Amino acid sequence: MRRRPSRYLLVRVLAETVVPEETFRLLLTESILKLLGEAGLAEIDPRLFNWNENASTGIVKCTRDSVEKLRASISMISGSPEKPMCAYVRAVSGTSKGLKTKESWHSGQDQATKS
Repeated sequence: MRRRPSRYLLVRVLAETVVPEETFRLLLTESILKLLGEAGLAEIDPRLFNWNENASTGIVKCTRDSVEKLRASISMISGSPEKPMCAYVRAVSGTSKGLKTKESWHSGQDQATKS
């Protein structure tokens, strides 16, 4: 059986507090289910890895044909009224290595430049 081609999305979460990996994973799954249902979740097949808790940044892997559906689901993440947040896609690549070398996301440089 052939492997399905994948894409990797560099995702950033803006929130007042630190967002743990498990929290983002649950919010992402809930967002996909609300927007696209279980069939959409199975089609996208999201995998979160390389989560940087300090920068609230990580890489989400999905199938090549479902990038736009995943982008829409990520943009729908809003947290809760007590802890508002938003998420957005910073970059898309065919390899995770491409994202790691293109962006200095792991060092949390975005937060340092805001000061």
